Amino acid sequence: ELPSSWSQIVDELASTQVNGTSGRHFHAGGVTALVISRDERRFYSAGGDGVIRCWDALEGGCIQEWHGHLDAISVNALVLSSDDKVMCTGSVDTQIRVWTTEDGQCEKVLKGHTNSVLSLAFSEDDKRLYSGSADCLVRIWNLEEGVCLHRLKGYTGSVSFIVLSTTPRYELITGCFDGTIRIWDLETNQCVHTLASRSGGVISMEVAEDGA
Repeated sequence: ELPSSWSQIVDELASTQVNGTSGRHFHAGGVTALVISRDERRFYSAGGDGVIRCWDALEGGCIQEWHGHLDAISVNALVLSSDDKVMCTGSVDTQIRVWTTEDGQCEKVLKGHTNSVLSLAFSEDDKRLYSGSADCLVRIWNLEEGVCLHRLKGYTGSVSFIVLSTTPRYELITGCFDGTIRIWDLETNQCVHTLASRSGGVISMEVAEDGA
């Protein structure tokens, strides 16, 4: 059973209305991404209104709102660094924004994708960011410099999900609307396996803790 403060937040998020008239803290257009801090003290949510919100999981309620992506443009992807100090968001506006969670400042804007950014993942050391887009590309970014290091190609559909696997070696696993799952060797940036889904596009994945 969820703590009462968590239940309050979940109830508020669940009662979001498309027309955005249900309250000043609700996401207009629905909740499109949600992540919980490592200490489980905060939730971060993104919505179809282009707004990112921080929720207090102990006391309940929205404690901060961040704006930066184009108004009323959906933020599709939301990811936190391992220490919860940095958050990256990806949007229909094709941009990736890098935020500091302590003060809510946007430190960088990563540009390069030519269509909606749908998925994001940090490297294990938080120095790189992996992004998947509706432009059928995965980009690897150097976060300190704010530049794209590599582009992973070969997709025929939107890259909907990205998972980093570090066991037994560093690999990037991506899911695509074209029904394929691709496994990339991050030392060579080459695709080493392609798996075909029989059930249509891939929208979600999880990697076992042992990497199997």
